[in-house]
Amino acid sequence: MYVNLRVLSFAIFTCVGIYSHSNNLSISNVTTTNKDETNNLVSIEFDTSWENSFRDAINYDAVWIFIKYRVPLSSGGDNTWRHVILNGTGHVIPSGFELSLASDLVGGFLQRDAVGSGDVDLSPVSLRWDYGAQDESLGNAIDDDVVEVSVFGIEMVYIPESSFFVGSGTTSDVGSFTNGSWVSGNPIPLSITSEGDLVVSQSSGNLFAVNSTFPIWEICSGCTLADNSSDTGFPKGFHDFYTMKYETTQGQYADFLNFITSTQATNRFQGMNGSSRYTISGTHPNFSSSTPHRPVNFLSWMDAMAFADWACLRPMTELEFEKMSRGDQTPVSGENATGTSLYNSADSRDLVSDGTIAESTSGNVLLGDSIDGPLRSGWPGFISLVTPGAGTREDAGASYYGVMDLSGNLWEMCVSIHDDATGFTGSHGNGALNTLGFADNVDWPGYVVSGVTGAGGAGRRGGGFNSLSGADIRISNRANASIGSFSGLNRDKRNGFRGVRTAQ
Repeated sequence: MYVNLRVLSFAIFTCVGIYSHSNNLSISNVTTTNKDETNNLVSIEFDTSWENSFRDAINYDAVWIFIKYRVPLSSGGDNTWRHVILNGTGHVIPSGFELSLASDLVGGFLQRDAVGSGDVDLSPVSLRWDYGAQDESLGNAIDDDVVEVSVFGIEMVYIPESSFFVGSGTTSDVGSFTNGSWVSGNPIPLSITSEGDLVVSQSSGNLFAVNSTFPIWEICSGCTLADNSSDTGFPKGFHDFYTMKYETTQGQYADFLNFITSTQATNRFQGMNGSSRYTISGTHPNFSSSTPHRPVNFLSWMDAMAFADWACLRPMTELEFEKMSRGDQTPVSGENATGTSLYNSADSRDLVSDGTIAESTSGNVLLGDSIDGPLRSGWPGFISLVTPGAGTREDAGASYYGVMDLSGNLWEMCVSIHDDATGFTGSHGNGALNTLGFADNVDWPGYVVSGVTGAGGAGRRGGGFNSLSGADIRISNRANASIGSFSGLNRDKRNGFRGVRTAQ
């Protein structure tokens, strides 16, 4: 099989900002080399850099790398971008770093291989593409084709395996999780100690929730969240996983629209340019955002799931949200993701450099409706938890593990502990949508017949820019935890999303 590979373009999923702590992910100089026609292999090489990388004894940052390819019309192809399947071996990573390859070979996590911190500049990174493994029906490269490739990267944070608590122990956290031994008064934090079966009922040692039948935060009753010891059941947060460091940005979402088909993009484009700080405009395949660093809002659950499927990620569960926010620490009553019940809300009067990568304002959490829409991702400034004197977690608006904006800015859409979601098994996207642009993972909430066209079993956590009090931004507040059937179907200006991926 002969394949003539050339590079058309590269794409960058990045979150940038004025602060020296911003990570400025860059991917450049993409090329192909070392083609093996006998075994249908070729190397895709690129340079990458980002700032404030870290690895300590607890966790670390990483970049999720995945690649798309297409055979253009000029070479007899259909011009459709498809997902690259990597080879199991043959990757070359610069010294001091490693590639944690996904078990399904759809991408890999580029990360430090030892304790360290600081800026990263890697040249080159070489990933081996098994182009012979591409399904012919999905556009397998054939003899004499010119194939165009595009490399993507998303900043991630590794969340280690550990026990953790859900529920902070205060009645002010609406619908809070509690140990099933609870009868009245303050909820009792429940320790999640494994991925084994977890029964949801009002019985000691089981998972339960305060006022658990109220519609927008109701939970399933008497159900069992299936054993996930082998990563085939409901993800409870005990196992290790990776999460996007920031909420999906408008630049990332515009790239997504450009790399799916015109029909798919028509169904996934919100068309809200100029409303509530949303700036994506254009037509396929030339969508762009004037504020690519700003989180994308106006997402429906279907939009979010399509992005996750395309990027080979998955939605987080409510339990994973509490894990990535609180870590393995003892709950603090009424705490938000910065580890305290205190917060300093952003103020529109202090907003500077609006609409630029230097966009910033006072405060460490965006809520209160002072600003009608999201601020740039990580706007309080990234805090490296391993750099002495770099500031505080509270100043940065960072979670225990260094995940940004989990409280405020945009609501985090997630999988609820709901009757419509108990079949969720944490499957990952495969990089491809159905013909109409919907995710097609059968276990994901909202799946009907051939795609995720509904939102039953979806919810949201963490509060947003128009939350009128600090209650919404608390880690254990579940006031919107089962709101999928009400809000997930709509393109709510407050809805955001970040994907996760099980470490495997």
